[in-house]
Amino acid sequence: MSHIRKPLLTSRQVGIAAVFGGIAFAWRALGLVIPVAPPFVIDLREAFLLIGAGAGGPIVGVTIGILCALPSGLPILDLYYYVVLSLFWCLVYKRLYRMKRILRPIIAYIYLWIVEAGPIYLVYIPAGDFIFHLWAWWPFYFTWIFSPGFQFIYLLIQVVTLTIAWEVAPSFMEPAWEWRRK
Repeated sequence: MSHIRKPLLTSRQVGIAAVFGGIAFAWRALGLVIPVAPPFVIDLREAFLLIGAGAGGPIVGVTIGILCALPSGLPILDLYYYVVLSLFWCLVYKRLYRMKRILRPIIAYIYLWIVEAGPIYLVYIPAGDFIFHLWAWWPFYFTWIFSPGFQFIYLLIQVVTLTIAWEVAPSFMEPAWEWRRK
């Protein structure tokens, strides 16, 4: 008797990874960004990552994260950042999706602020100086600490995009994925 294994990804998940990863890649490759402080920009890649990872799961999130990072100015640092962000997002997404509609954007904003600040302050900025010698650590670090306006706008764009997706396509955004194959 032959044993049929379940595929690693469903066709829905492959489609989500292809569409949202492709859009995120094209968005950055075409330079559709607002420059802030080199190499940092404001764009929608992260919103596409959060929507795709939430709807498709961790493997889809990692795939989209890789595609987000490839066309960036610092792909090695962005690869780490987007992959880690997608996995941390998947850790809370199912619970977040089940919350009341009014609480979802508020909790998402707070969670994303914490999850994004950690990799930026602890790895991204120090690695940019001490490993890649791209910028001076202290001025760059303090620019980020004392520029809450940039963080506020960046996260607001992500949460507004997510909220629109939750409201317009709730069945699509419902997490129908599992961490383990059964």
